[in-house]
Amino acid sequence: MDTALGVCWAEAKAAAGTVGTTSTGERVTSDGTAVFADAVGDLDLLSPKYGPSIGPFQVRVLRDPDAFAEFDRWRRAFPLAHSVHYVARAGLEVWRALGWDAWATFRNNHHASAVGRDTVLLWGHPKAGRWDA
Repeated sequence: MDTALGVCWAEAKAAAGTVGTTSTGERVTSDGTAVFADAVGDLDLLSPKYGPSIGPFQVRVLRDPDAFAEFDRWRRAFPLAHSVHYVARAGLEVWRALGWDAWATFRNNHHASAVGRDTVLLWGHPKAGRWDA
């Protein structure tokens, strides 16, 4: 679990001082330990096959997930952007299929500083709406 939280933090960490909303709706100010549940990344890597990476695990969206492996069916944009439970399951399915090496932050050891750290889950990432669902 510590590795999972470390990867989440490294993939979708909040900048110090950023304001967001916890999963219970409470507004908070991040101290750098926050992870945005609706973080959207890899917008510069969009292609006919791939969409952005979404959520705390930054699961990469496939534009046609049914055309690929069974675990890829979890890589759908809408539920990744709107359900923390879906994101957790999608991250689990990607991990089961590919292991932690699917995440560059793990391969590069960028997650290590967050292992064992308390993490706050926030909603309201400032760039959450910058992609076309």
